[in-house]
Amino acid sequence: MEDKQTAEEALAGALKSLKDFSLPGSNWDKQANHIIALNVLHSELGRYANEQPHYRLDVDTRDRLLVHARQDAAEALCHARTLMDEVHQMKSAWRSLNFSVDIGCFVPFCDVV
Repeated sequence: MEDKQTAEEALAGALKSLKDFSLPGSNWDKQANHIIALNVLHSELGRYANEQPHYRLDVDTRDRLLVHARQDAAEALCHARTLMDEVHQMKSAWRSLNFSVDIGCFVPFCDVV
């Protein structure tokens, strides 16, 4: 019977595969983030050889932690969306600036009569 990988081994292998087989121009960071998140989930669910932690939580504490985890995930999503919007705005501003500079460099060479 084959031994299970540890979470660290599985993560290293998945990231190496991603790097080896990624197409030029693909968003490597986004895919790596997804792989890391799946690794954390699978680790918590006991898929790997790592020893599972025993938290010994009562039902009320467990439920409260689950609700807070969902809140944390929602907040992280909101922060990511905000950052994506800001990056989009910065890219638009950069394109406008480049266009203005291009026009500014071109206009002095035009014959104006």
